[in-house]
Amino acid sequence: MARRGPGGRPVEDVAVDTAPKRSSRVLAERTEEETILLALDGGHYFSLNEVGTRVWELCDGTHDVADIVTLLCDEYDAPRSTVEADVVDLVRALARDHLLDA
Repeated sequence: MARRGPGGRPVEDVAVDTAPKRSSRVLAERTEEETILLALDGGHYFSLNEVGTRVWELCDGTHDVADIVTLLCDEYDAPRSTVEADVVDLVRALARDHLLDA
């Protein structure tokens, strides 16, 4: 059976209407240059750069991927197609690594 991500979709199927939500089983610590995530289940840690940190902050269950992409395009003045591909890839990776609630 495929692992399910936000909204009950398989992790591989992150759509723009997916509203990702940070897992309560993850500790996040922000430094000047990055955010470190510690998965309490398994003890693995992950590092996010500035843009990844912004995506993480927006993964609150109220913003869907399309909202996140729009906000990032406005904040970073970047092409929508590039931002959307990067956000989908990051959300997929965070869900796969159990950092987002299913």
